[in-house]
Amino acid sequence: MGNQPPVPPCPSASPVPTAESGVQGRRCTASEVSVVFACMGCGRECFDGNMPKAVECVCGLRMLRDDYGAVMQETWPFESGSIDEDFAVCTTQFQGMLRDLEIATFGVFADPLEGDTGELLRLELVSLRAFFQVRPRFLSEGECFLHQGSRYKVLSAYPSQGFVTPTTSLACTDFLTLEEVAVVRVVALAPCRMTRDLEEVILQPYLRSRPHHLHSGQLLSLKGLQVLILHMTPKDGLTTPTTTLMCESGSLQPIKTLRLSPYLEDLPREMQRLDRLSSMKAVFAKYIVPYFKGWRRVVMHGQELGIKGVEFRIHLARPIRGYVSDSTSLLYHGRPLSRREELNRQIQQDEVMARSLQPQAPRRLRGRDTRDMLIQVIEMLHVIRVSGESEGASQLEIDLLPTHKASTHSGSCLICLSEYEAEECVRTLPCCKTYTVHFFHKDCVDKWFKDNRLCPVCKTPANYREERV
Repeated sequence: MGNQPPVPPCPSASPVPTAESGVQGRRCTASEVSVVFACMGCGRECFDGNMPKAVECVCGLRMLRDDYGAVMQETWPFESGSIDEDFAVCTTQFQGMLRDLEIATFGVFADPLEGDTGELLRLELVSLRAFFQVRPRFLSEGECFLHQGSRYKVLSAYPSQGFVTPTTSLACTDFLTLEEVAVVRVVALAPCRMTRDLEEVILQPYLRSRPHHLHSGQLLSLKGLQVLILHMTPKDGLTTPTTTLMCESGSLQPIKTLRLSPYLEDLPREMQRLDRLSSMKAVFAKYIVPYFKGWRRVVMHGQELGIKGVEFRIHLARPIRGYVSDSTSLLYHGRPLSRREELNRQIQQDEVMARSLQPQAPRRLRGRDTRDMLIQVIEMLHVIRVSGESEGASQLEIDLLPTHKASTHSGSCLICLSEYEAEECVRTLPCCKTYTVHFFHKDCVDKWFKDNRLCPVCKTPANYREERV
């Protein structure tokens, strides 16, 4: 490394050269190389992003450039439609802007050996840095490529396309697999809305056409439809004709403003002693920016999330649920939270919420201590909150839940804290049809489901349907 010439400046500020600027067979210096070159056959511009990937021109000629800029004719050494095509052939759609990447995160396709996986990923990052020093490389989010026999994928990038420069923050964070994907759950990003027609016309054909490597959090742009992968089993892998596709109805809105704070006890000791301004800079640089920039994280108001071993709490999200985009305003006021103070505040809020769920004229309590039952409801609310599943159920989902008449021995409703009276209408949840302790007053549980779709006892969603043989 020490004997190599200095890396020339990135030409990202220069306009894209025309086809005439590329000369067949001429070796170019790194500073002269562009993201496009002239086709050896017809002279049209061909885009390869300075990556070691083959290009097929519209005239049918297949070509490849070496690290010196020399163009040569290429043949496909693999079966068309295989996963190998993603690593060897450039299919990136150039968006027309030459920018520098601020952040790029990579995954490597490998089975980690026993030992320190962190050290193995660090060595992969060293290899990647050397790869990007050879010449300016133009990367896109989700792109796969080869280097020295290893396979890599760009997991995230900010902006979504751009040059890797000496100032780009690089990270190699995950070992990726080629396992078959069993389930993938997606949601459309606004302004698009997921419909059955879009699922059948766009998504299903994409998954069935050939194997695609996907990972949780990946953005797919398909014929104008932007789809975010919310969850996968496993967390990354290859799609197959048997992969189950689950589509969340509606669309996900971008978060305009997100304000969050870390817990003081989780921060390193040196950060705990910083003043407000220094704390803001340090927390943003180490935690907030690397976690959110380039990733479309799905968040919601009141959520707690872990970033590099530090727990953060979201104080404000507008709208209350959505995804963090490149234009999201990320805010941290510089004052970490205290767990003790936060716990006291949450207890007070839960007490207010638990009492608000009781009817205006509460039924007579019999054989139960009111405060003990109130504490039980408070604990139940806390479990629901930290689970992150606080979306309400739809009116149709509520109406589909069965009801029946209660007896005088049915126990007490855990929402209003009152015992059931004979012939009262109670609602039974599909997760607990044989457990009378899970019965609730119809009015109480209907009000509950307006704010939270989970069973107050066992946390099963309201739309769950038990499979019966």
